[in-house]
Amino acid sequence: MEKQGLSDTQKKAIIDKELTSIYPALVINSERICSYMKDSWSQDLLTIIIEYFLKMDIEKQYEIVTTPSKKASSLEKYLTRSMALSVKSGTSPFYRTHRMIMEKNRELLPDYDYSAMIGNEDPDGEDHWEDKLQALGPAVANLDFYDKYLITEHYFKQQTLLEISVKTQITQQRLSTDIKKALKKLKRKLE
Repeated sequence: MEKQGLSDTQKKAIIDKELTSIYPALVINSERICSYMKDSWSQDLLTIIIEYFLKMDIEKQYEIVTTPSKKASSLEKYLTRSMALSVKSGTSPFYRTHRMIMEKNRELLPDYDYSAMIGNEDPDGEDHWEDKLQALGPAVANLDFYDKYLITEHYFKQQTLLEISVKTQITQQRLSTDIKKALKKLKRKLE
């Protein structure tokens, strides 16, 4: 089916014609792949996949377009499969630029009362969390040296168990156990 001796310009014209003809189907496929997040992701997903395809070597693009396929166009199948992989893959450009950000951050609605969700029934009343936060510093200071060191390093300085292990020459498993014990002691002091 491949025509011999076509120039890159002619191949590009065939590729563009095929891409234009299947674009409406790609929009539908993108929305189906993104399912409930279609309003947030589908247009970006489709754009990234088409951009990725168009950055390929012209010979590879032409090969994909001219590969025979029974039901749907081979280009449609290829791009749809790429979209599905990009949504699922944690290393795809789509994931890094869109999904990762949305999964780690939640948008707060401006007119919604979140006070019940954060444990404060009366936002204008006394904040009992502030009292607990004020008591945390003295409670940590009253721990013995080792427990205070572990809590400070792991939670306040955000050191990993591996980093603390390298400094102290104590195994990570032992540090994990000791941190849990220190937290129990701290919890008792805060009650």
